[in-house]
Amino acid sequence: MGASDNWRGHRIVVVDSTGVSMPDTKPNQDQWPQQHHQKPGCGLPSARITACFSLHTGALLSYRTSNKHVSEIIRLRQQIDAFRKSDILLGDKAFCGYRDICERSERGIDSIISLCRRPPVKAVNAVKNLGKGDLLIRWVRPLKVSGLSAENLQALPPSLLLRQVKITINQPGFRSKVIYLVTTLLDAEKYPAKDLADVYFRRWDVELFFP
Repeated sequence: MGASDNWRGHRIVVVDSTGVSMPDTKPNQDQWPQQHHQKPGCGLPSARITACFSLHTGALLSYRTSNKHVSEIIRLRQQIDAFRKSDILLGDKAFCGYRDICERSERGIDSIISLCRRPPVKAVNAVKNLGKGDLLIRWVRPLKVSGLSAENLQALPPSLLLRQVKITINQPGFRSKVIYLVTTLLDAEKYPAKDLADVYFRRWDVELFFP
């Protein structure tokens, strides 16, 4: 990336979650209950935090806290106004839902996220083969989406044209690991697969952003 907070005309916003513990008091336990498998007195109240950072500068853009009963995707939805048109959301599989990709796209927000739940599309079933491990794919709207009424589900697009990129992580001393990225950045010339992989690997910088 260059000197500005910009990658090919986009600001990249990396999203991640963490947890914090606090003193074991009754008010804290009421609001931030400990893990259910822990006996009383053996665990600390804990809060969950989902935050959005500039990937380039590490600047905190927004955050939301909740107890363990609220998922990180809900905490992210509460921060959608922190995003600007043409931003790219960079995140893990927690943010890979059909509904959320659609809603971000409606706002002009692109996504680079790791695949979750759905099996990766095989080359024979792809819309187009863009290169080695790089496929143009189509997702069909699921029959059910958690938290959506049937009416709101039908309001989502019947299908999504996406791009699936296979990346392999080779680390000395460890078995190779394969990750599938899903992105709304469909232009393979403007956004080469290698560059998408490089951006995704930078997502792990977020561990340094949390104080």
